Amino acid sequence: MKKTISRIIGTLLLLLSFNMLCFAEFQPDSSRWVWIDSNSVTGTWYDSWSVSVNRNYSKPTVNLWILQYHNAPEESISQTLFTVDIKGKKLYLLEAHDYNLQGKMTKSLEWDKYDDNEIRIVPGSLGEAIYYVAMGYYLKSH
Repeated sequence: MKKTISRIIGTLLLLLSFNMLCFAEFQPDSSRWVWIDSNSVTGTWYDSWSVSVNRNYSKPTVNLWILQYHNAPEESISQTLFTVDIKGKKLYLLEAHDYNLQGKMTKSLEWDKYDDNEIRIVPGSLGEAIYYVAMGYYLKSH
């Protein structure tokens, strides 16, 4: 009985340590970047240093940078600036930049108009998680 329990605990510890090693490949500065979500391919963080709240009462918004690390098919990093419409419950892309792991920019996009890049918030999605981060900052600013 003790031998079986020891084997189970040993196996669990081995699996947990392997899982931690898989996600330890890329870790942004934890004093700045706050984890939002991850799966086996992508890790997502937001930049707590650059969040800005616009308390326009007709259309309150929050701007925040999102960092994503992708480990498949190739390792890469993307940084995206979102504007979150708090009352309208929508996200808008303002800028998106992709980098390789050496820090070289591989793609850069910018949008001038909100209408071109509206993202509806799907329940249970990363977009919803980003919305709730923005909502938290908005509520703290009141």
